[in-house]
Amino acid sequence: MHRVARILIVCSLPHIITLHIKFYTKLDTLQEKLDLSAAITIGDEMMFLKVALDAFIYAWRLTKYRRSLKMVLTCHANQVASEATEMRTMENFTFQQQNPETSSHHV
Repeated sequence: MHRVARILIVCSLPHIITLHIKFYTKLDTLQEKLDLSAAITIGDEMMFLKVALDAFIYAWRLTKYRRSLKMVLTCHANQVASEATEMRTMENFTFQQQNPETSSHHV
């Protein structure tokens, strides 16, 4: 979890800093405005990179997410839907076995 937080901070910090500079400083010259514009663009690119990396970070950390991402990337849409249904069914079955008092069978 710490790696995900570090990636969030590293990718969002340039964006946050440049926006603070934009809103709280007076830029006098055209060069300063162009430099800030370039910095904002780089900060935005870092945020987009973070969003793009999220799927792969979660796939690396979570087995179920990794399987689903692999199926999506290899265009097995029908398998994704059927596996999702199967997973929900198995989770419900497991929950009912572990919590028989909340199951609808025990009225």
